[in-house]
Amino acid sequence: MRASQQEQAGGVGVSRVTADFQLIGWGPVPNAQHDLGTDLLVQARDARGFDRGLPVGVQVRAGPSYFEQPAHAGDGSLLGWWHYEPKVDHFEDWVTHGLPHLLVLHNLGTRTSYWVHVTAKAVESTGKGAKILVPVDQTIDPEHLDDLLAVAASHKPVIGLEGTAWAASASNVAPARRLRHALLVPRLVAPHRNTGFGTAIGPEQAVALLAQGRVRDLTIFAEKHPTVPSLEEAGSSRDWRWRFVAALGRLLIDDDRSAVAARIDDAPNPASRTAACVVTACALMDAERHAEAVALLSGQPDDASPVDWAWIQGQVARARAELGDVATARQDAAAALRALVGDPDDVTASAIGAAAGQLLFQTAPWGQQPLDELITANDTAVSWWRTQTLSSALIAAADRTFRQWADDQATWVDFEDTVNNRLLAAVVSAHLTGEQGAWRTTGSLLARDTLMVQHAGGDSSRQTAALDELRRSGDEKSLELAARRLWVVGPLGPLTEAARRVQPGSWTHTTARANLALWQEAGDVMDTAAATDAARYCLGILTDNSGFVARTTPPFHVAHYTLKALAGLLYAADDAFHRDLAAFLVSLPPVTDPLTVQGLALAVPVLRATALAPEDHATWRQAAASQPDRRVAARMLGVLAGDDEATRALLLARIAQGDDDALAALGDLRQLDTETAGRLAAEDAQQLDGIIVQARGGMFAVARTRDPAYRLAILGAYFPDVAPWDALLRYLGEARVPSEHKRRACLALATHADRLPESVQSDLRELLPRLTGTAPARGLFGSPLGGAAVILASAVGTLDDQTLTKGIAALLTGSRQQRRDAVTLISCLGRRELTAALVTLVSDPYPDVRAEAAGVLAVRVASPDTGIDPLATAGLQRALADPGALVSLATADGVAAAEAPSDEARELVAPLLGHPSARVREATASALHG
Repeated sequence: MRASQQEQAGGVGVSRVTADFQLIGWGPVPNAQHDLGTDLLVQARDARGFDRGLPVGVQVRAGPSYFEQPAHAGDGSLLGWWHYEPKVDHFEDWVTHGLPHLLVLHNLGTRTSYWVHVTAKAVESTGKGAKILVPVDQTIDPEHLDDLLAVAASHKPVIGLEGTAWAASASNVAPARRLRHALLVPRLVAPHRNTGFGTAIGPEQAVALLAQGRVRDLTIFAEKHPTVPSLEEAGSSRDWRWRFVAALGRLLIDDDRSAVAARIDDAPNPASRTAACVVTACALMDAERHAEAVALLSGQPDDASPVDWAWIQGQVARARAELGDVATARQDAAAALRALVGDPDDVTASAIGAAAGQLLFQTAPWGQQPLDELITANDTAVSWWRTQTLSSALIAAADRTFRQWADDQATWVDFEDTVNNRLLAAVVSAHLTGEQGAWRTTGSLLARDTLMVQHAGGDSSRQTAALDELRRSGDEKSLELAARRLWVVGPLGPLTEAARRVQPGSWTHTTARANLALWQEAGDVMDTAAATDAARYCLGILTDNSGFVARTTPPFHVAHYTLKALAGLLYAADDAFHRDLAAFLVSLPPVTDPLTVQGLALAVPVLRATALAPEDHATWRQAAASQPDRRVAARMLGVLAGDDEATRALLLARIAQGDDDALAALGDLRQLDTETAGRLAAEDAQQLDGIIVQARGGMFAVARTRDPAYRLAILGAYFPDVAPWDALLRYLGEARVPSEHKRRACLALATHADRLPESVQSDLRELLPRLTGTAPARGLFGSPLGGAAVILASAVGTLDDQTLTKGIAALLTGSRQQRRDAVTLISCLGRRELTAALVTLVSDPYPDVRAEAAGVLAVRVASPDTGIDPLATAGLQRALADPGALVSLATADGVAAAEAPSDEARELVAPLLGHPSARVREATASALHG
């Protein structure tokens, strides 16, 4: 059958080419529904006359217009003709079809048909659509029988997984899938670094390089090839794909989250629009604008390919789940899985499906989660390659750490931060795929590495970003450690800024617990207005948590962690909030939940006594007495214990009834009567004898609610006549009792050595040689004994000057704990010639040692009777320059410890009134004003 004498374009037909055949002509496929000349059949018979062969899809274009785009070689000879399709979807269908496809250009004048096998490598993207070259030397005739047979016998190309590290190329992927592959599996698209930079790359390869964190490589390609624009030049390219490269670069390098959004409206096809939408949605989620991400993704037209549509559904499901819309999120995830059926060869489809399956698993009711199915579904090529990327990053991190440990003095020229860039690549992979769990894990790794590197380098803005990343990843444990560390050693600016970034939109399923953890550790360095707003948010949750629970679907005890956050915020919150909190606590019904009790026990002691007017004291005492938990009741009473006589009387009455929590809230044991002190001391002695029995039997308590030896030492110092000293001495002399258990008691006895009876001091002098020989517990039970024995020996007069000097030298050159003990010993001795040692310890690598030294120096400078000590003043000035809060707090407390601080000390610490830490400011005000 002939084509009509007019231009015609045919659809996809099925032809059958046989082995060992005779080519007999073209004709329409039998029973096919088509226009004239649309579907053609390569008819062939074998030698016996039977029609046998392999099916081939054929797309025919006829007419002169299809020959108007010739392609010529360098010598002017004709190579063939370019065939353009305005939509990449057409080529996408042909390339990914299960049958091999031919594109045929039929010349109506010469009745010659030219063909090309439509493959991913043969198709070239034009930015908006795609094109393919139909060679002039490939005609449908018997001479090209073998070539046609080869096409007919070929199968749908499947990208092999092995060997792709070297052979990656965008041309291996169907045109409409290239951008998705470049973002999700850049290994299959980006050129391997060892292949060199001699061949120019296309925009999809540039996208893949950015997804791998290889910005430097992209820059080199741009420098070597005029056809490869720089990131700046790409922004003004006529090709949308290069503009997308520029926008992605601005997002990943400069954190410009608006750049990719601008590429959505001018996207040339659904595949490009989908990629821009997903990247933009991920950027919105990074900015904690999940509701906007849902609106963007759910508002996309339904014209994407099945895998692209599943990609969108998976991301919108993820965003909805973060906002508490779990039911709809599960529907979206299930729809994404259904859309992926039928394309098993697409590695991006399996990764998207794994993300959807993971969401369904994590949001399923307890006991209904098919773990075996989840593990199987998540075992994808994308996850393998992501793990490989992580392995590369961690190997580089281990190498970096080892070189630091080995004090490598060699000069290293690093062209890139390998650890950072590989971790970033893993984060981008998990983020764009929609795997929330993997994104959280890799994001936490990247944030922790950045904090460690930038803390040494001093880039505060990157430290802030890392803290924010750690919070958004939901790694509250690492965030607590990081925030605590920065509060201690500084700088405090990143901590303040990171805490300020917790906004109303920040509360999602992933971040809720981390937000509270950051407020708990950083609330002290927030400004008053921000801390007060945060505290009121917490109080709102405690008053009615229904909205909070609906939005965040928290997997934690809400009241407990909210109260812990509140405890950290109260230092900086204003007085009005403290009054409101006091009113809330008074209105509380009896609290019996153990975790809520723990939270109240942390928050109540931070409440300012000034929040309670004198006329409210009686109501407060009644509210405290109504609480069934003795710890909460005692700590509520402890708020007023320093100023209210009736409250102290109530605490003393509770102590007489055996309330240890009331004793802790009272603070000053000198307020006890002799009878009560004697009873408490007898209880402690009995408990110590029990510990000795257990120790001799090889049993040890890992944790104790209180230290009976320490309390007995304090009670004995103030009530020596009723203290059972023999029990305490037996305990201290028992070799089987771990030395860690004796430390606090030894230090208490040393502090109050002048109050001890002479007989007790004599017994201690005889005991001390045995004390240092008691069994260590290898850090399981608390701080080691350290220099406590030396301090006690010095206090009771056991050491001569030579032995004391050796002891000080040993402590100063000993462990971290021993150096702290050296400071305590120097403080007890009060010798001016030892000031130099304190000044040295102000520069100790450990902040707790620096803080101890700073506190003692502050006491020396603040005490008028010690005289002017220029070296102590210089050391204190150095301590005041410490960027953290711990040393400054110790300094202020040291000045406040002096009954009448010297003018010099007051002048030195006065600038601390403007310190970022509210605790430091409060301690400084106490030092200056009493």
